[in-house]
Amino acid sequence: MSQKVSLVLSSGGCRGIAHIGVIEELLNDGYDITSISGSSIGSLIGGIYASGNIERFKEWVCQLDEVDVFDLMDFTFTGQGFIKAERFFRNLEEFIGCKTFEELKIPLAVVAADLTHREEVVFDKGNLLLAIRASVAIPSIVTPVFYKDMILVDGGVVSPIPTDCIKRSEGDVLVVVDVNANIPYEKPNFNSLAPRQKSFSVKRKVFEFVKNNFNLTGNEKIENEGKPGYLSVIDKTFDIMQDRICRLTIVQEKPGIKVEISRHAATTFEFYRAQELIEAGKSAYRIAKENLTQKINQ
Repeated sequence: MSQKVSLVLSSGGCRGIAHIGVIEELLNDGYDITSISGSSIGSLIGGIYASGNIERFKEWVCQLDEVDVFDLMDFTFTGQGFIKAERFFRNLEEFIGCKTFEELKIPLAVVAADLTHREEVVFDKGNLLLAIRASVAIPSIVTPVFYKDMILVDGGVVSPIPTDCIKRSEGDVLVVVDVNANIPYEKPNFNSLAPRQKSFSVKRKVFEFVKNNFNLTGNEKIENEGKPGYLSVIDKTFDIMQDRICRLTIVQEKPGIKVEISRHAATTFEFYRAQELIEAGKSAYRIAKENLTQKINQ
């Protein structure tokens, strides 16, 4: 009988694509993932896996380039955030597949933060798409979700590593994947897929203009001069905010396997680096397994 795993997937923007690599390695090692909890990007990857569509999503996300990611951003001029994320979620609906938690192949818990009542909200039944959309609503970037009497935003605000809400089973192993670890990043070796031929579009011209004239995502040269881009400032703010919560959670829960991916691996919206991040997840899992083996043998 396969060893059961309860899998906790952290928040962390596009670095959460590394969760796919960890999942693949767990399955290759013969583990049986019997439940998942996720915060922010962790809830998205968890929902897609629990729907049974992770391979299709991986194929799609690995073909995105910078302009494709820009094209998924439906900008809006409100005081609640500058991305509505409706276009992004229209693309994701086919990969999430299921409309409700009850349709999923395995139990899933999704975490969001309620600004109205200043508390954590855990979804594990009902509208799956609404829960995931709320969980990824990065404050000041992605518009929040208004549900009942709540204003819901990114789960990473209150619970970047949501170990407290996962459904455990007797004899399982708790596996925590943290993509916000304050450790050096070593770029993995991998064979890049051949990119699809991209046609000319007005969107591509707009993207080039924005990239060359506005430091939105953060240009490395300008960053080194002490002038971070808007999203870089948000990234660094979230890093500081989540640091202590993540460390305390790991210490208190003592997971059976702790997989750490460096927070320096990527910034929030670098989804066009999916292949690299998936490989980074695989590499981090192998390191975690090696460390566990050494600990057992000591």
